[in-house]
Amino acid sequence: MAAQDGGTSTSSFPVTSTGRVQRWPSVNSKADLTPAQLRVLHEVAKGEPFAVIAEHLGVHVQTVKNHVHDARERNGCASTNELLIKMGWLRVPK
Repeated sequence: MAAQDGGTSTSSFPVTSTGRVQRWPSVNSKADLTPAQLRVLHEVAKGEPFAVIAEHLGVHVQTVKNHVHDARERNGCASTNELLIKMGWLRVPK
């Protein structure tokens, strides 16, 4: 799911007034995220479902959801995709 912020395009990603994809400032993941959040987001970036991530890490699904939510909030991101883009773990298609 891509970020929705009311951009001027039908694209799922925010765009500038000139129609270019807006770049978000990058996330300094070591300073801004906990080790647990980084582990969870690494699995999310690979496309793993929350249930699989929870099983793999030996935690509850709600714990995975909490880590993703908290990481998004810490970095002011409206979506998980926005956070992964900021981290450089997901590329915006051209």
